[in-house]
Amino acid sequence: MKILGIDTSTKFLALALSVNKKTVFRYRQNLGTRHSVRLLAELNRLLKQNGIKPSDIDLFCVGLGPGSFTGLRISLSTIKAFALGLKKDVLGVSSLDAIAKNVNQQGSISVVLDARRGNVYTADYENKNSKLKMISSPRLSCVNDWLNAVSEKTFVLGDALGAYADIVSKNKNIIALGERLWYPDAVNIISLGYERFLKYGADDIVKLHPTYLYSKECQIRKR
Repeated sequence: MKILGIDTSTKFLALALSVNKKTVFRYRQNLGTRHSVRLLAELNRLLKQNGIKPSDIDLFCVGLGPGSFTGLRISLSTIKAFALGLKKDVLGVSSLDAIAKNVNQQGSISVVLDARRGNVYTADYENKNSKLKMISSPRLSCVNDWLNAVSEKTFVLGDALGAYADIVSKNKNIIALGERLWYPDAVNIISLGYERFLKYGADDIVKLHPTYLYSKECQIRKR
């Protein structure tokens, strides 16, 4: 089975392809706000290098965020276009889940992304016996409220560690993980997507939408 994974919820473009559970290519590049310019070009290049046509792909998996409003629209619209045009299955994955899966250590985990305006996107997990379990659903939180809620030793990862480094360092329960783990890996998007696919099947492409937790960023202000 050939599975393509894409995530553009952050400043990184993440792409991966697996064939029969073996990773064929894995790509992650900091593109800032240039996802719309580079996504298709990089995807076509990687597929061509590996002798894969879009029509060969059986399942398309995409990170649904939360994250960049524009970035989420770019990846999801691309995946939907492929899936509809090629009549293939599609499955959405929480980008926070994909980040949490970067952690190998056992224990409590908190993923925390900068949502700006003093807010963060966050979700909590427990990694026990190499099995990742979500403890709290993705939510928008004031950064200080999130900090106060970290009351036990917790592995923390996400770009909010950089954005709020000065105040995060004051909470001694936080075990901050390195920057290379702060962003989604498309291999994790594939792994999580395939796991869900085996249990529940594909998503309804019409009902598949990005995870928007910060509604103000989705509003168009009238002049």
